Amino acid sequence: KQYTPRWASEITWVPEEPLEGNTIFFTVAIKNRGSGQAGSSRVYFYVDGSSKGYQSVQEVVAGATVIKTFTWIARAGPHDIRAVADAEGSVAESDETNNENNN
Repeated sequence: KQYTPRWASEITWVPEEPLEGNTIFFTVAIKNRGSGQAGSSRVYFYVDGSSKGYQSVQEVVAGATVIKTFTWIARAGPHDIRAVADAEGSVAESDETNNENNN
């Protein structure tokens, strides 16, 4: 088993304080925190539990970070923004519980 955990380590967005109807640009940093190369996989994006699609993530060397982005049109109120790296479990990892980040 390859021990190469990945983690959607940070989600940021612009504009930081969006108004209803604004296009929000989300940036997700995915880091390979393991000691070996992580194979290719996908990162999935969710807003309020609803899928907003995914992007492919190519192989990531140990310690490296890749950046992926997605957009969403802002609606009124608070929202749960989530990114899940390797949601399909295609990368063998020593810790499968650290692939998700909520903001």
